[in-house]
Amino acid sequence: METISPKTLERLFRTHSLSSDTLHSLLTPTKHEGEVGISCDTPQLVTSPRSTESSFELLRRLRAPDAELIRVQCTRDINERPLLISRSLLEHASPLFATKLRYHDTLVLDTNVFVYATFIYWLYHERVPEPGDFNGDWSKPLTEHERGEFQVLLVSSWAFAEQWRVPRLQNAIMDTLFDTFTAGDTIAPDVMKDCLEISRMESAMRFALIFHMLWADNVKQQQDSGSSDEEMKLLVETVDIGEVEGFDDDFMLATEVLVWRDREALALGKSSDGEMPTAEKFYVSVE
Repeated sequence: METISPKTLERLFRTHSLSSDTLHSLLTPTKHEGEVGISCDTPQLVTSPRSTESSFELLRRLRAPDAELIRVQCTRDINERPLLISRSLLEHASPLFATKLRYHDTLVLDTNVFVYATFIYWLYHERVPEPGDFNGDWSKPLTEHERGEFQVLLVSSWAFAEQWRVPRLQNAIMDTLFDTFTAGDTIAPDVMKDCLEISRMESAMRFALIFHMLWADNVKQQQDSGSSDEEMKLLVETVDIGEVEGFDDDFMLATEVLVWRDREALALGKSSDGEMPTAEKFYVSVE
């Protein structure tokens, strides 16, 4: 079985795509309990730790005398009415917010209203809003178009959280995104293109999308083994990646973490049973 080259690991760590804990886990063999005949060199990426703050500790912190309110705006539009949010709550979410608020009493996030709403909802509810949380209708299943729009929103919100260094939101979004992968058919080619364009090159989100694309194509090949290449319409062949910055380099990096057998791409350490990569493998470090 091929392994990830030290050069690749060093590059991913240097560009902050992998945390130091993740880097260590990739270099440290782990053994899966109850598995016989499975190589012990299977890497296991660490998941991000949960917050240790209790609900009562949170209430005490927000009620503290220094829990002043900060004006938070979606854009720089002077006509936009700002939200008033606890400084303590914002500083707990991101060290970058804490730095910004040393010199300013207004936080301008410079994003679109849907990403803005996603962040604010998560900030107060500690979960990523579902489509029904936007329109108040949870009764109807999403259409393919609506699911695609939601996936693009999730990737956009993840990029926002990466920009503002909100790792707990990034990991919560990754969980929700992978839930959309398992809830229906594979991601549509045009949606995958939009998501790849939004994601920063060499980011955890970019690699999550590439890994999902390769996994989905592998499953399709196994299910439609008798079909021609044109009939299969693999994502890797139908997604227009011409305008996706750095895609070729990221794709090559991703394939160094894969085992290739003919046209099959199997996740490193996984058997050929079509098991999908998990969101936890693409968590970012929570400091």
